[in-house]
Amino acid sequence: MGQTVWGGRAGDSAAGISWDWIEVSEGIIAIADPMMMTTNLRLLGAEGEVLTAHEVAPHLNSLVHRLPWQAEVSRALEQAQHQPPRPPALFTSVTSRSLSAGVSGWLS
Repeated sequence: MGQTVWGGRAGDSAAGISWDWIEVSEGIIAIADPMMMTTNLRLLGAEGEVLTAHEVAPHLNSLVHRLPWQAEVSRALEQAQHQPPRPPALFTSVTSRSLSAGVSGWLS
């Protein structure tokens, strides 16, 4: 199990989406809870109103379905199997530079 983050920049703006995933069986990776995606995107309805999280969920799931995220998770799991185990970290800082280095872009 784990979490994946996808995002990108367009001009002065940045957008991202993240979700938890689970490996259902060997090589079968799925979204842990399709209703619990985290994003800074705001989707608008037909009349310009901001959609609720419940209303946005099907749109986010459609977006995620088009991303090659499962292949990326599989690749990362495969790489992790060939690396020696790391001792647990008590605290890991995340900078915007380290985050952007580990995020695959989907905005153009």
